[in-house]
Amino acid sequence: AGAMGEVKLRTPRHLYSLSEHREYYTRNSVFRQILDLDYAAYTGYSLFPGKGPYEQEPIGSLKEPFAGTYNGDCNTIKNVVPRVEEAAKRQYAGLFGYSEGTLRNIVYQMPGQDVSVNLGSTAQKLYVGTLAGGSAGTVDNCAVSGANLVAMASGVELYVGGLVGRNQGVVRNSAAEFEKLSADCFNFAQVYLGGLVGENGVSRSITASYAVGRVNVSVSTVKTARLCGFVGW
Repeated sequence: AGAMGEVKLRTPRHLYSLSEHREYYTRNSVFRQILDLDYAAYTGYSLFPGKGPYEQEPIGSLKEPFAGTYNGDCNTIKNVVPRVEEAAKRQYAGLFGYSEGTLRNIVYQMPGQDVSVNLGSTAQKLYVGTLAGGSAGTVDNCAVSGANLVAMASGVELYVGGLVGRNQGVVRNSAAEFEKLSADCFNFAQVYLGGLVGENGVSRSITASYAVGRVNVSVSTVKTARLCGFVGW
């Protein structure tokens, strides 16, 4: 721990613990990442077998959102991708699932290979973002690179963003640079895909931010499909 209750993260195990233990963070929690976190290089406790990337539960959910502050200090996070359970009714998928707090100075390097997020027809809505599935707080000075993200859905609403799936707060000074961002939808699904944000809430703010990469939507008997290099909806 650091001054004034600040918790310092030094290894992938510390970040993994946030995904597994919701009781580790509260609205007043402050986390600072002081080293690069490479899941493929970490061998402690036999937590991450193989060469990666490792699939990890998103940090925070709609029911139990991340509401503290995470400061990456511009150190990198790599060789980890979000895991999504297909039985979920409403899902936020990303390194962070749903955040009501502050995500600052995070540098997330996704693996170059395809990463698929697939939710079946039991779901109502799926929000997918590389950094955060949904944010009702602040995303400040964050960058994501290297993503080959494919989101798939049948008969549901799907929102995909290169940085944040659904923004209900503030995004500023941030960037998403990706190889490919795509959605594969069918059976009367609705899809909204944006290079930076999938859905930007009414009167919500995005400033001094950009997205660079290839976006694509494959559809079959869909109800609605919207595609944009910056914001999907």
